[in-house]
Parts: sequence; C-alpha cells; structure tokens
Amino acid sequence: MKYLLSLFLSGCMIFSHAQHFTIGLRNGINFSDYRGHFTTGKWEHRPGALTGLFLKYDAGSVLSLETGLDYTTQSYHHIAYSHTQSDYGVYPANMIAPPSLSDEKWDVDFFRIPVLITLSTPTKLKFSVSAGFYLAVNSKQEYFSDGYPYIVYDQYINPVSYSEPGLPHFDNGFLYAASLSYPANEHLDISLSGRYITGHKPFFRPDEGRTGASEIALGIGYRLGKKKRYSDRDIPNDTIRSRFSINPIFGLSFSYLNTPGFSSGYKSRESFSAGFQLEYRLDPYVSLKAGLIFDRRGYRLDDSSSYFFRTSIQKNQPQYEVKTKVGLDYAVIPLILKFQTGRRVDGYLESGPYFGMLLNARTVGTAETEMSYPGSFIRHEINVYDDIEGVIKSMDFGWILGGGFQYSLPRGISLNIGLQCDFGLVNIFSEDGEDQNSGKDESMAFRNRSFRVSTGIIIPIKNNSGI
Repeated sequence: MKYLLSLFLSGCMIFSHAQHFTIGLRNGINFSDYRGHFTTGKWEHRPGALTGLFLKYDAGSVLSLETGLDYTTQSYHHIAYSHTQSDYGVYPANMIAPPSLSDEKWDVDFFRIPVLITLSTPTKLKFSVSAGFYLAVNSKQEYFSDGYPYIVYDQYINPVSYSEPGLPHFDNGFLYAASLSYPANEHLDISLSGRYITGHKPFFRPDEGRTGASEIALGIGYRLGKKKRYSDRDIPNDTIRSRFSINPIFGLSFSYLNTPGFSSGYKSRESFSAGFQLEYRLDPYVSLKAGLIFDRRGYRLDDSSSYFFRTSIQKNQPQYEVKTKVGLDYAVIPLILKFQTGRRVDGYLESGPYFGMLLNARTVGTAETEMSYPGSFIRHEINVYDDIEGVIKSMDFGWILGGGFQYSLPRGISLNIGLQCDFGLVNIFSEDGEDQNSGKDESMAFRNRSFRVSTGIIIPIKNNSGI
C-alpha cells in the first residue's frame, strides 16, 4: 500500500502546475450492504469509517475525470433467522426445539482506488453525477461469531474472534455517485457527496456474496492554478447550454406485479423514489429528458406458498402461510419525450422507455407453518429477511407514460407536479426464481408495474455567473 500511496502523491506533484486539476481530502461514513442471494437471516447495515484523497481533472465545464486513494472500514453483520416454535400435545418430553443458528460479523478494511467519469452542471453551485469502477486491497479482516457455545467431543467450544482465511485479498466492482459542490473562494471547493458501491466478484464464501456499501462524505478540494471566469458576453443568449435545465424530484409510488392468471395473493406496496432529470428544450413546446432515479419497487405477498417471495406449491416441501414484502431497488435511467402547452400554468404529457439496473432485492415479513403428528402438532413461525438477488434479473426494461403541470416562479424556476405510470416489459424472475412447474410459458411472466406521484423544481442551467 505504500507503493500505491507514493504513486498517487507522485501523480499529484507531476500535475501540480496544471490549471485543470483539483486535489483534495474526503471524509465520511459508509453503511455496509451485503450483495447476493442469502436466505437464512438478516444482514444489518453497519456503519464504518471512510477517508481518502482525490485527484480530479476538469476536461471542460461539464466533463471531468477523477481518481484517488480511499481507506474504508466495512462491517458485515449477519443475524440468523429468528424462530418461534410452539408445541402442543400429550407428550411434552418429545418437544423439538427450533434450530439455533449463531450470529456472525466480518470487519474488513480496504484500500481502494476509484476511477470515475463525472458530468456536472456548468453552474456556480454544481450538481454532479459520476460512474466508474474501483480496485481494492483487503488490508485487514476479522471474523466473530457470538452464537451459543457448542459441544465437540464432549467439550464446550466458545465463539472466538479470529482471522477468516477464506476472504480474498482483492476486490473490485462498480461505483455510482452524486454530489453538490460550491466554491468557497478562487481555489477552494466544498462538496457533499453520496456514493453507492457494489462489488463485482464473489467475496464471502461459500454463498458467493459480494461487498457493497452506501457512503456519505464531506470533501474539500484545492484547484491548482487559476480558475477561468466567465462573463455574460462569453455566451450568447440562446446557446445549447441555455436550453438545458435540471429537475431534482422526489415521489411516492405504488408498485405491484403484473401476474396474469396467478393468485390474488400478490398485493401492491407503497415506496418512494428520488433523483434528478436533465431536460433539453428542442423548441418552446417539445423537450427531451434523461436522468438517474433511485426507485424502490416490489409487492406484498399474502398467500400459501413453499417460497417467501412468490406463490408456488412444491411437492415434498413445507407449505407456509406467507406475509412478506418484497423490495426491489433499481437505478432507473429514463429517456422521455415531453410535450407541453407553453403557458404560465403549463400542462404537459410525456412518454418514453426506461432502463433499470437492480441494486438490491430483499424479502421481509413472517412465514408460519403447522405440522401435525399423532397426539400433537407444532406451529413454527419464521421472521423472514432474505437477500434474493439470485432469483431476480439484474436488468429491467419498460415504458413510461405520464403527465402533469408546472408553474412558473421567479428567475426562470418552475414548480413541477406530475404522475407517471411505469409498465415493465421484462419477466423480473431469473431461471432460479421461476416456478419449475410452469416451464417457460411467457404468458405466465411477472412484470413490474408502478404509479408514481412526484414533485420537484425545474432549474434552468445558466453560465457560471448564475447560481
């Protein structure tokens, strides 16, 4: 790691006379997020420290490249299923205790080198989105199990802390970020950023789980050289830049599964969405929009099933009365054509495709089953918290129909209230999640549906003399 740090600092010194470079410090906190398919308990989001150096190259007022060296501590805590078992009968001595599984925790320290491409608004208060990859080195690891002592060869064995030799020394994956930054003076920038990390390679064995984390950090950057200043006369009144606007949005959505011919046990669930859209005005009445939206979709299951995430009765498997919520988190990229009336209270209609990348897939709730025996019966309840990425496809595709109103405010800003309907066109279950009794019948596919009410403000992008 000394070699990596020396290489990073040497690169900073080489470019110390370049006017397009910014070097800085970033400190914050991360919350671990186990990625994968795991169905025997809950993975808690545990906090950890984050600190690092970054080096950014501005290729223009909109595009920049960034790398750096981060040190982060990630804590993964697995809590085993909580079982409640009630036994009734005339033979109390034969009561069977539910299985006792131990809780486990992994603490892993990483040195990480991210490489990011960033798009920013050409404004004084910059809003930026980034995407890229990272390489990481596992510098320290510790494993702890706090389950009950167990017996091996008539001796009590207590849980101990030890180094877990099965964890890889290297990790890699993808990184997505959004940030706000503001110039404190000619050289210093202050920023607040949020990042989402998702590992690419299996890291936790034998379940092949991957690392992941959500991060929040404050940063301070020093611009090398002098900042170029813009004036109004540098930019004509109707440039490409003046046709752009940015629209931060927040919404409440109701999502469900389109399940033709299936049980009525699938119900809708409420959730939320947040993100931003960039809008380019083609003419006074037509605009093109694209953006990045975090959208939680899913459904509720209230039915009899052999599984906790879908309705299916399998032979030789227990049948449960399932009451669970399935949450599917997507990073959604819409591409929308918008038609508006051009008035002060401006009505509009919009339509276009969307692409969704699965970030998380979880099932939470309860499942109960009863087993009868001569003279007794057993009632068994499980508190469900499963990661089910292994049964959900990693990509979704569909079509958006929507409309709404936007009201003009001072300084060219508009208040927006809209309604969107998302129609998924892809069966969300992978082969591992399909009902093996149904085969490959496309008419039995499960597709995402959601209705979303959202609000936000539309901010025109001006030159650097603006906001």
